Amino acid sequence: MIDDRDLRELYRLSSGEHLQTLETGLLRFEQNPSDRDDFAELLRAAHTLKGDSRMLGVNHVEKLVHQVEHVLKQLQSQEISLTPLLAETLYNTLDAVKQLVQEATEDLPSELPSAIDPVRVLARLMQASSGVAESELMPLEPSPLPIAQTAPASLEGNSELIPDPQLIPEPIPESIPDPQLISDLIPEQPSEPEVTPSTTPPAVSNSVPALGADRPASSVPTSPATTSPPPARSLDRPTSPVHSIHSVNPITPPSAEPYHIDTIRVATRHLDGLVDRVGELAAIERRLSHQSALLDGLVRLWEELRLLDRGQQRISDHTLATDRRRSDQQRHQLHEEFQQALYGLRERVQNANHRLEAITDDLKDRTRSLRLLPLATVFQHFPRMVRDLAQQQGKAITLVVEGGETTADKQVIEALRDPLLHLVRNAIDHGIESAAERQAAGKPACATLRLRGAQQGDRVLISLSDDGRGLDRQAIIATAVRQQLYSAEELAHWQDEQIFELILLPGFSTRLEATELSGRGVGLDAVRVCAERLKGRVIVQSKPGQGCTITLTVGTTLAATQALLVMTRDRTLAIPLEYVHETRLVPVSQITALEGRPVILLEGEPVSATDLGDLLELPGLPPGPAPDRVDVIPHACVVLVMGRDRLAVFVDRLIDVQEIMLKPQSKLLVRVRNVSGVTILGNGDVCPVLHPPDLFATLGGRTSRNSSLSTADSLSMARPPAILLVEDSIATRTQEKRILETAGYDVVTATDGMDALHKLRSRTFDAIVSDIQMPRLDGLGLTARIRQMPEYDDLPIVLVSSLNSDADKRRGAEAGANAYLTKDAFNQAALLGILRELARSP
Repeated sequence: MIDDRDLRELYRLSSGEHLQTLETGLLRFEQNPSDRDDFAELLRAAHTLKGDSRMLGVNHVEKLVHQVEHVLKQLQSQEISLTPLLAETLYNTLDAVKQLVQEATEDLPSELPSAIDPVRVLARLMQASSGVAESELMPLEPSPLPIAQTAPASLEGNSELIPDPQLIPEPIPESIPDPQLISDLIPEQPSEPEVTPSTTPPAVSNSVPALGADRPASSVPTSPATTSPPPARSLDRPTSPVHSIHSVNPITPPSAEPYHIDTIRVATRHLDGLVDRVGELAAIERRLSHQSALLDGLVRLWEELRLLDRGQQRISDHTLATDRRRSDQQRHQLHEEFQQALYGLRERVQNANHRLEAITDDLKDRTRSLRLLPLATVFQHFPRMVRDLAQQQGKAITLVVEGGETTADKQVIEALRDPLLHLVRNAIDHGIESAAERQAAGKPACATLRLRGAQQGDRVLISLSDDGRGLDRQAIIATAVRQQLYSAEELAHWQDEQIFELILLPGFSTRLEATELSGRGVGLDAVRVCAERLKGRVIVQSKPGQGCTITLTVGTTLAATQALLVMTRDRTLAIPLEYVHETRLVPVSQITALEGRPVILLEGEPVSATDLGDLLELPGLPPGPAPDRVDVIPHACVVLVMGRDRLAVFVDRLIDVQEIMLKPQSKLLVRVRNVSGVTILGNGDVCPVLHPPDLFATLGGRTSRNSSLSTADSLSMARPPAILLVEDSIATRTQEKRILETAGYDVVTATDGMDALHKLRSRTFDAIVSDIQMPRLDGLGLTARIRQMPEYDDLPIVLVSSLNSDADKRRGAEAGANAYLTKDAFNQAALLGILRELARSP
């Protein structure tokens, strides 16, 4: 590890850029071997990384990158060609360098063994560049047999490591450019007395000199047998304990962690502009200080006027006319001075405010631009991934990236990587056919995957298109029917767009068996959830046999947004403008009921309607005098839109549309449902910012007794509390359902956790009662999945199980359950009592 923290961070950032340059350039060269224009940039990146590593003492990285640089020069001069084996070995070497850089820049104990064996990585690269067949390449990890044989001998008192000659790998061809590189990678150990040449087996004397005995003999590449034996060198006895003699793991990608961008590169002109604006702010501050002094002078003038007025009242009728005239002149003069000073101050303050407003707006734009990153920041991760997955699937795929210059806020860029990863994996596994299947369909054997970015106002559009088989409408319908989401009769009347959107539901997959890439039904649901968190949506388009396009529409920034300010129940609330379809005045007489729910008609279509105060369960206001004709009084209505869904909410008053800065909720607070954060209004009041996706999920016809709309019969229809009952045993499910329905609850049943996830999205529930031991997804897994969805943070979950140990109850609480009821102690009163405490009573 690099000791200096600042140097460590600089090295981590610069090496990441150089490695990305090398990987991207290698991908381009692999796709177009005749184009060698990028080699100057690749060699410069390798050379710089090598120099940085040497300066900071990261020797393993220096030696590996030195060999990469050597291979690149050979490719540039056409001494060798880029074979598939050499390309794969170069990628593996770059992966190894990434891992070694990570180890050198993390705060880890220096005695921890590395997950990478640089000797083997270097030897494999040398062999691959010299034309060795894949079957003859040194393996990335040694077999356990040599370790088992050499480890005991290496730990004995003064014995030397004498490996079995049969365990020495095949000789490396003579074309290795610099065998000394391998010996340089072995750390020097305290030497033991020299072993005489006569006691050294030929296999050892023919090996590369100065190899440390802390590595298994099988991991040491040998030189050609035809070379003359070098002078005998001392064999090093390992000084580390037994656990330091370990098997080197193969190169594997690092474990998945949340994607985070630590730093942003900012052009100096942007910083110069900020400094200039800050200087102007300082000048305005000085002007305001001067105007504050003028205001003090106005106060003194006002006090003098008051004193003169009091003196005027004390002047008697016998006072000389000249004295009264002199007093009147003073008063008039002071009034003139006061008026001029007041008007002058007002003008100065207005000018300062206008200038301050302009500078503040400019500063906001400039500071926001500092956080903007191009989509290429996240797009650059996919060419290598598409190449590797295509090889894994045995498919030929070309990735075309467009619109990488489109910019979005850093926080949006960070959140986009995982959903795009899911989309790419699904496209490769589900959408793109094999080369034989494509040729049989009259398509090119090589498929095209197109990743696009574009700007549309204050929105960013990211689409992934493939020219594969497209979505299978009948397979999607069959899956929806099999998972009991909808009946075949219902789905038969749906449009293609509605059918295709079913693939975004949790747990939905047309695959009967999961593969390493997809089929578990979690990827596209994660895409939908991410898009909603980014104030956006997902659009699915497909044509059979021609391909599929999935588009994410998200905001360019999460901090600043346009919002509609409304007043309800004497509270000011903000609604993000991207969710507002329209505003209108609607008389109560135009509110009707459909299937027990209040609705209004918009463009001939019924739209669910509710009072916003009722939806948020705000306390009602004291009732005022009732008007004679409540049915003709128009109510302010905001029509919200999310995808194709619309919701009409009634408010007391529409205030204004303005830009707000969204401040997230404090980490000390549990997330408040229906609220995404707060903002500070111009008058200093704290205003909650609503989260419309939660409002859609919360909608359940809850009405307040004091609602201003309660006089209308259509809004007085209150539904019974809804319970989602999850139980795989039909007998237990029937018994519990009867108990709950007898108590007045509206009960929807699910046969297991996966079925419950589907039905959870179909309507609003007041609580969930679930068994634990169930197929597909058990109760603990169901609870954990629900708690990962922000819109269900406050949904009560009661687990009912025959598992009654303290450990079982603790696991239930850790998963997020609100209550745990054992079946051996189960009774009707206990279950209903828990539900009365946690949820709404019938």
